[in-house]
Amino acid sequence: DFLTEVLPSSIDDELEIEKTPINLASYETELSPEKEMKLIGEVRMVLAHNCYKCHSGAKIEGELRLDEKEFVFAGGENGQILIPGNPSESEIIRRINLGKNHDDVMPSKGKLLSKDEKELIALWIAKGAPWPDGAAQQSVYRVAELAPRNPTLPAYKAGLENPIDLWVDEYFQENKLEWKGVVDDKTYLRRIYLDITGMIPSPQDLDEFRQDTRTDKRSIWLQELLSQSDDYATHWLTFWNDALRNDYTGTGYITGGRYNISDWLYTSLRDNKAYDQFVKELLNPTEKSKGFIEG
Repeated sequence: DFLTEVLPSSIDDELEIEKTPINLASYETELSPEKEMKLIGEVRMVLAHNCYKCHSGAKIEGELRLDEKEFVFAGGENGQILIPGNPSESEIIRRINLGKNHDDVMPSKGKLLSKDEKELIALWIAKGAPWPDGAAQQSVYRVAELAPRNPTLPAYKAGLENPIDLWVDEYFQENKLEWKGVVDDKTYLRRIYLDITGMIPSPQDLDEFRQDTRTDKRSIWLQELLSQSDDYATHWLTFWNDALRNDYTGTGYITGGRYNISDWLYTSLRDNKAYDQFVKELLNPTEKSKGFIEG
């Protein structure tokens, strides 16, 4: 809930993830080892999407954690939350069935559990709350479709060699917008300097640019600016610091021990690291890039 925790609950409730229907009937008969594993997988998925934001290793309210077996059966500050084989006497069943405005309702934030989700947890407890070894290796988050997308390029149009310009042109046509005229030399030079180095050009730079008679001088000057790798890296480090939440090394008491990635980030920008490699090193980190996911 990194982005949604500050939203009013009425807005937060609308941010609904599409859920896979739960086939409760498949668990009514005696459970085989395979069905036990599937059942706990579905139970843990419900807990992950509805309860982990308040009851997991990242945040523990009421001394209750629901992300690992030993913690679930240990309960919280008010004692055990479930009695295997007896859902009617299990505290978790009472709480997930309370009204939205009740002080004890779970989850206390966001949407309440659906009818199927409540019945699933009750059925799991009624079956003895099985939690087979190996369940921890299962994924508990719903996976979005990540198939590569290859969008259809709009029809070629003279003067628009860049594919992005073709999509912009299509947008302009749909919204009855006109292309702006080509900007003058002073405006162009100022824009590329600010974009690439964060600095404005000097008067001498502007005079030299105006006197440059080459027909492709704009492209040439742009490439020369991009070749100033240290200036580029220094400027863009600021934006990536914000995007990746880079910060100084913490004490560890509050943050769990965080690490800055400034040296890795600066070097990556300076050396023009490919984006796919950039992402790989953040998610499967080296010692210098581990600060993005650790702490």
